[in-house]
Amino acid sequence: MIRVLIKYLRQIVLFVLSGAVLTLCPLAWAQSGAGGYANTAGTQSSLNVTAYALRSAYNLQAMAMHENLLADADLEGGQDFSVGVLGRDVSLTGQPTAQSSNLVVVVGKRISPNWRVGLYVDQTIGTEGMDVAHVSQSANDLGGYGVWTPTDNPRDVQVRMSVGWSGKTMSVQRPAGAGAEGGWGTTQLETVGYQVQGSWRLAMGKRSSLRPYAGLRYVRVSDKRYTETADVSTPLTLGPLVQESVAVLAGVQANMPLTQRVSLLVHLGIEQDLAHQGGDYSETSQKVAGLLPVALNTIYNPTRGMLELAIQKEVTPLARVHVGVKFAEQAHASQVAVSMLLGCVTGF
Repeated sequence: MIRVLIKYLRQIVLFVLSGAVLTLCPLAWAQSGAGGYANTAGTQSSLNVTAYALRSAYNLQAMAMHENLLADADLEGGQDFSVGVLGRDVSLTGQPTAQSSNLVVVVGKRISPNWRVGLYVDQTIGTEGMDVAHVSQSANDLGGYGVWTPTDNPRDVQVRMSVGWSGKTMSVQRPAGAGAEGGWGTTQLETVGYQVQGSWRLAMGKRSSLRPYAGLRYVRVSDKRYTETADVSTPLTLGPLVQESVAVLAGVQANMPLTQRVSLLVHLGIEQDLAHQGGDYSETSQKVAGLLPVALNTIYNPTRGMLELAIQKEVTPLARVHVGVKFAEQAHASQVAVSMLLGCVTGF
């Protein structure tokens, strides 16, 4: 009888202990960083995949800022007021790929014989390849510019200053995998940019011209620290991720007439970073031990080329349309931005 009682007591104890182990194991795995639930290797792999996807979000924001800092609605005819509308489709080729379509409206005003000023609004229409890092389309990018010319002829020498800002909500979906629990969180993605550029016009015959230019540009793309939703057992806290650069710009813009009203525009440019910060995607709560920061830009390209080809037609003396394509190397050596451009400008 005693042996039977001992046997049953042993089974009860083992049953209770097994339930406690099953209850505590997930917490132990998450805290120790060893095991199959939220271990170090699996979570590190998940962070690597997320950082890889964030690269496209950051590069698309930087590319949009580069373009918007050049936004203008000038007809070079001395009009007091002008409006421009530009449709832009940017595709990032290489690794990883992504695409963004935007509509930009620019309003310009001549306030004196030597000064033009303007404002732009950029609205994102759609994106692709942004499943892991999704940037909200609800907020507009905003900015402005001022152009100074030393004479009444704006085609000779001009100095252009521009500023831009963007603040958008970004949702980050960290993928689950072997030894990694998926996580989801939101943060604010902010982009700021400043540019100053000088250029001068060189007449090449009666209608052809070259406009060499040189300038300096600063762009910063950054998010804020965020913690993943508590719906998962081990929500991670990700620190701020900052990508910024100071670049010197140089190039030449050529205007060559094809007919009385149609011209070919060719733009060749190069930019060289004077300072650059690529940023690291890093977990700061240490809920899973041993995680390493992941560099956002692993193959840095400090010197980048650009080529733009466009056809421009003068519809009337106060209106013109243009269509073009632009190829621009990115700070990450594996990516090139290909932009399709379609726009019109009218003066009043």
